[in-house]
Amino acid sequence: MVFSIMMVLFATATVALIHASYRRFRPVTMYDIFLCHHKAAAGVLARFFKIVLAKASRAKVFLDADQLEDLELIFETVQTSYQVLIDLRTTDMARFGGQKDQEEAVFAVGRRCKLHFRMFSMTLGQASNPRVLVTGATSDAELLSACMVVQSMVQNDLQIETSVMCDAAQVKQAPSAVYVLVLLSRGMLLDPAFAELLLQVRDSNIEIVTASTNDGFQFPGQDFYVKLEKEGLAEINTKFGEGSKKVLSDSYRALLRVLALPLTPLGSQGSLQKQISDITRRFKKFQSIGEDRVSPRRALEHTPPSPSPGPPLPPPPLPP
Repeated sequence: MVFSIMMVLFATATVALIHASYRRFRPVTMYDIFLCHHKAAAGVLARFFKIVLAKASRAKVFLDADQLEDLELIFETVQTSYQVLIDLRTTDMARFGGQKDQEEAVFAVGRRCKLHFRMFSMTLGQASNPRVLVTGATSDAELLSACMVVQSMVQNDLQIETSVMCDAAQVKQAPSAVYVLVLLSRGMLLDPAFAELLLQVRDSNIEIVTASTNDGFQFPGQDFYVKLEKEGLAEINTKFGEGSKKVLSDSYRALLRVLALPLTPLGSQGSLQKQISDITRRFKKFQSIGEDRVSPRRALEHTPPSPSPGPPLPPPPLPP
């Protein structure tokens, strides 16, 4: 009995030693770029970087949010999985610039890392006739990056032109828009730019879909609406007059009556893709008018089963 126990312990220790040696010395996946970032200030921006680089090149990009199920891999990658460590000069990037400008900043980083871009790579922010708009408190840099990430993933999922809207004027330039996806975030109800954009959406008769970014957004109580109808927002009052107070209050009520689906911009690629897939299922008008040009993955999920052959037909009657 004692001998058997000793043999089991010896075998267990041997397996553990072999596994540790394998983890220590096995060849690791080499990455072209390791995205080092500040989680709170640039976590979503790092996701945007990875999306742009993945669409424009074959580069393997390491982002820690996609490896949280294996923390050892993160430390191992940091220590051993780079071929060349270079000191990049500072690249100018306007966090509040247009999507095209931000993509160009990403390409500039890629060129400095000697990446080879596809000759006809698609630019993410070039929707000429968007059917879906994405917006939120875009005066916040990370929320703007979240809108750009969502825009890319929604467009890829539905294969329908999608665009980020930062102000009311851009809504007017999208006459074919059917839906606007609003990312709910902390403090956005006091943002005059978002308030003006929402009023424009109300006048444009575009259907609203909402998603909560899980950053501490709190649904307002009755006191908020009473104060809003009494005082309004200064910039909105100046631009639209005193009557805008009640209109804005009603617009916020209508916005927040829409059930918001969860969205975690700082999550992994897999979890974020699942959330985007759930959100795009809210765009039912595309299905009803035959415009649901979905991705192959979505089409596979909804492929109807083949009809059963049924019982055989009886033979034709014999001639008399």
